[in-house]
Amino acid sequence: MGLIAVAAMLAAGGCSSDSGLPDPPESPPSNPDHSVAEVDLTADEEQAVDEARAVFDQFMTAYNDVLTAGDPATDEVLDGILPLAGGPLAREVNGEIFDNFQAGVRAEGVIEHQFIEIVSLDLDQTTVVGGEDRPVPTVLLHYCMDATEWKSVDKDTGDVVDGPGDRQLTTVTAIYFDSTPVAVAEENLDPNWEVTEMDGTGEPC
Repeated sequence: MGLIAVAAMLAAGGCSSDSGLPDPPESPPSNPDHSVAEVDLTADEEQAVDEARAVFDQFMTAYNDVLTAGDPATDEVLDGILPLAGGPLAREVNGEIFDNFQAGVRAEGVIEHQFIEIVSLDLDQTTVVGGEDRPVPTVLLHYCMDATEWKSVDKDTGDVVDGPGDRQLTTVTAIYFDSTPVAVAEENLDPNWEVTEMDGTGEPC
């Protein structure tokens, strides 16, 4: 079914990730009424949240477009979405595109996302890459992911083979990663925010 099903599986402990990145900060209790929560942020924190939200918006637009097209996982297709994703999420999306094409299915509809609240952020977080400590500012956000119009269909017949999904509160992790000092290939991307995980909480929204 896609990212919503994957998020639910992760929430239930059905899959583990080994991204090589540090564990995200612990999540405080979520906003119970799922309204947008106001928090006091420094200018740097506000910029980080804005940039993390922007890259997630771009990721979801690309995800909807790529999965509904049902094209194979060519470099051209992947170049439209993978620069926005990293870690376990990048591997999952790559696999989903490949599996859908092999199975002769594509997505139909759209997954809507609504920002709910900032879960946590740590602009001082670091990880070791190539023997060096590298900063990986990390932002965790809550979104209401609405997959009630999202389903998988047979590309030839149009018959529904899976879905539709549901509405679920989801924790989105975004990091800012600069690999430049340890880059070994010319095609390495410029440092930027990327979405690394989408974890369903199991809560409806």
